[in-house]
Amino acid sequence: MIDHNRLSGLAAPYRRANRAFRELVLHALGVPTKSDFWEFYVAYDFPFKRPDDCLETMQDIEPAFADGREIDWSAYGASDSPVYVGTRFVREVWELPDAFIALTSCEGEGAFLYDIASEAVYDFGLDARDEMISGTLTPRWPTFVAFLDWYFREE
Repeated sequence: MIDHNRLSGLAAPYRRANRAFRELVLHALGVPTKSDFWEFYVAYDFPFKRPDDCLETMQDIEPAFADGREIDWSAYGASDSPVYVGTRFVREVWELPDAFIALTSCEGEGAFLYDIASEAVYDFGLDARDEMISGTLTPRWPTFVAFLDWYFREE
């Protein structure tokens, strides 16, 4: 379960707008509605940088618009989502199973990957692709919440 009290000081405020778009993307990715991943991505605003300025930054569900304009979300689909685009890359180019979602950019031949089936998170490098496909790679974090605890840890 996500500790909203802890995250409220580390993450951006709850986002109430654009819930329909976020849910559209999560459905398109195959994320179960009763998961911590769903709860987190629907509830919080982005971007999220780790407190220690780690180069790995979690991607948002929504496309980024820097000009602050009002957005007509009905004009956008799942394929406009940075998480969706990264996940398609992981599935189509790296040929990983459909259960994996890219939490971060895939630059540098690696990414943090969320497993829809187990809710575990992997610190994946392309050199471990065969292990990932065979199911023998051990996740770095057993749950998405454990990943969030690490990601937002205070040094």
